[in-house]
Amino acid sequence: MRTEPGFFRKNWLAIVSIGIAFVMMMVFFFTTDSLTTLGELSGNMRLGWLGVGVGCMLVFWLLEGVVIHLLVRRVDRHYSLATSVQTGMVGQFYSAVTPFSTGGQPMQVLQMHQSGLAVGDATSIITLKSLIFQVVLVVYAMVCVIAKMDYFQNSVSNFSFVAAVGLAVQVLVIAVIVVLASSRVNTDRAVRGMLRFLTRIHLVKNPEGAAEKVQEQLDVFHRSLRVAPRDTLPLALALLLTAVQLTAFFAVPYCIYRAFGFSEASFFTMTAAMAFVYVVSMFVPLPGASGGAEGSFLLFFGLFFQAGTITSAILLWRILTYYLNIGVGCLFTFRAKRREKLGAGPDVPQA
Repeated sequence: MRTEPGFFRKNWLAIVSIGIAFVMMMVFFFTTDSLTTLGELSGNMRLGWLGVGVGCMLVFWLLEGVVIHLLVRRVDRHYSLATSVQTGMVGQFYSAVTPFSTGGQPMQVLQMHQSGLAVGDATSIITLKSLIFQVVLVVYAMVCVIAKMDYFQNSVSNFSFVAAVGLAVQVLVIAVIVVLASSRVNTDRAVRGMLRFLTRIHLVKNPEGAAEKVQEQLDVFHRSLRVAPRDTLPLALALLLTAVQLTAFFAVPYCIYRAFGFSEASFFTMTAAMAFVYVVSMFVPLPGASGGAEGSFLLFFGLFFQAGTITSAILLWRILTYYLNIGVGCLFTFRAKRREKLGAGPDVPQA
């Protein structure tokens, strides 16, 4: 019984976030006709297509780990694919339960360190992984905008403005990552500012010692990033697999569409719509972009689903891409924590 308060103290953010997501899902259940409509459709639903949708999520999760594995093998040949997949799922879980998905990358760095990597190496790998993801996302969305501009501009109000703002924000994120990764001075300033903040709120008790440890890891971080561009084949494969990963995720609404028995809309048009939904919903600060994700899905996919079915489609989409993500990610996360308690991997250095 003594371990329960400690468990809730350490995981309060995840627990609160999952609670908020669950409450919002329940509100959605009971304020729309989604359950009634879904019950009516279930008799004629093509379950095979729902299975394909689940398969798309499995591909998405697997490729998250594979891309991390491609990058981590540059510095540690003994880091297993299974550990890389676990690292990816830990990131998926904490991204899903934190505002703006900010918790995923730090927890991946921590998990990789506990699996034997230096903090600097782990940070450089996750930074490079994030940069690859953002670059592929921007290029993917730009291709979709160019290819489907006329269609969505005529069908969605203010589409050009929304697309331009969404892409601009993503480009800004890329610029911030590049500046921090390429400039030792800017990285030092950011880290020192963070240490001062953590000291003020009493999370760091020895700022001088923490700064010394951080400087050591920053040396490793920048040294690892300088070597990265020389490994052209892993980077090229990572870019290609990230494009496939995003396509798998963006294909889930099309699978739901076909599961409902619809077939008029093309795969590429619906995939492009999902790319726009993803870019737009990233503005929402709540965990899982709750509220904004559903609203943007309604805006874009109301063009494809027949009247009365769109709310059921939103429900299934959120279950497959968000709530299932939390559930599966939670299993991997608690497995990682259990390994930590059993003594697997090095201890995290204390500040």
